[in-house]
Amino acid sequence: MGVTYSRQSPQFTNLPNRLVVPEIRPFQEITLTTPFSKRLTFSQRLRIDERFIHSNNGIELLNGYEFNWRFRYRMQATVLISKIGVKYPTHLKLANELMINAGKNIVFNYFDQNRFYVGIEHAFSKKIAIEAGYLHWFQQRNTGNQFFNRDIFRLTLYHRIKL
Repeated sequence: MGVTYSRQSPQFTNLPNRLVVPEIRPFQEITLTTPFSKRLTFSQRLRIDERFIHSNNGIELLNGYEFNWRFRYRMQATVLISKIGVKYPTHLKLANELMINAGKNIVFNYFDQNRFYVGIEHAFSKKIAIEAGYLHWFQQRNTGNQFFNRDIFRLTLYHRIKL
């Protein structure tokens, strides 16, 4: 369980308005991890987002929030690349995630997006790791007939805290 707070910028770069739309997103998820060998692990994650998106007309924020559900299913393979000669491991990650919208406000865009990811994670200790990767993000817009293809480079710093 958790909560995400995000601020979405305009998707069309030719718009003169730079409206930023806040979203509050509580979520629940369950992950099933299956090790196939010492080098290969496969995981599946089902996540349910409750999306509270600030009402807007594309130009300005309006009073209140609109609500919809989003169901996410991710498959990920993690491959141990190297542990020989180094104290901490390096992993290759391959993932694909499908996201589906639901709710009374969803008319044209039941399909929300698909994300394909490939990345390399290297640990520096038991608690600290860094990951660099490429994310291809294919997303349908509210209109139902417009789509975005994004190529994103992602750099992530992990700090694992054991409670």
